[in-house]
Amino acid sequence: VRGESLAGQKVTLPDAARGRVTVIIAAFARQAQGRIDTWARPLLDRYGDAGTVRYYELPMISGWYSWMSGFIDGGMRRGVPKPLHDNVVTYYGALDAYFTAFDVQDKSDCYLFVLDGEGVVRHAARGPADLAGLESLFQVIDGLAPPPPTP
Repeated sequence: VRGESLAGQKVTLPDAARGRVTVIIAAFARQAQGRIDTWARPLLDRYGDAGTVRYYELPMISGWYSWMSGFIDGGMRRGVPKPLHDNVVTYYGALDAYFTAFDVQDKSDCYLFVLDGEGVVRHAARGPADLAGLESLFQVIDGLAPPPPTP
């Protein structure tokens, strides 16, 4: 997936994930943001300052809307806290191959993937997080990367 972060950097995934455990949450519809947040907030609370886990939020937008990319990305920049602009990478292009690759069953869901340091998917989930889903996510991450220091 090739896109541009809200900070203006070109990003190619999974290449940008190499060397660190990386969590990617992809979404195909704006209404998925609430579902993304159920994963992102606990994930960033637990690993955000530790530097052991890389995180990307990946809005997947049809290429038809690429002519509006400046407007769409500008709206996202205003809605996303500036410290997270490097973490939000917008993709504009054909979506059908990603629907298949990500096993998209509901476009209003979000799709979470944990990649190891080599860029291999080690865990996947979809929809909003629940306690069991978060525990599973943290267990996978802690098995791939050193756990964050406890305060």
